[in-house]
Amino acid sequence: MPTRFVIAAFALALALVSSAAFTQENVVQKRNGLMRMMWNQGWRPVTFMVRGREPYDQAKVDAGFAKLEEIGRELPPLWPAGTEGTAPNANFVTLSRAFENKADFDAKLADFNKAVAETKGKATDLDSLKIAFKRVDDACNACHDTYRARAAR
Repeated sequence: MPTRFVIAAFALALALVSSAAFTQENVVQKRNGLMRMMWNQGWRPVTFMVRGREPYDQAKVDAGFAKLEEIGRELPPLWPAGTEGTAPNANFVTLSRAFENKADFDAKLADFNKAVAETKGKATDLDSLKIAFKRVDDACNACHDTYRARAAR
């Protein structure tokens, strides 16, 4: 076998391995970033209103649910096999059982997106927000309680 061929094959294999590792890291960082954004820009303001820490604000409610819907659409492909791990400075990590029981994980993520779609626009005051909040929060927790843990620091 010519030496050039062996060197070229080795270089290609190294590039593919490096690319796969880089892609895995990017996916983990992207999903972590989106989850943080979902909390900060979507769920946090709504949660604070429901808990009485902020006054009811329809514009913030609508913006929060719109952000949940927007990010929720981006999430499903971000847990491919082989992307276990923790993003740098992450507060939470996806547990390996999410990858081991991918069908259930995917179903829970779909339930979250369905809950957001079914409740978006239905909150018109604090009482109706509390009902919408519970539906979406229950969907969040169904996944988080099973497939998420606090990251080790």
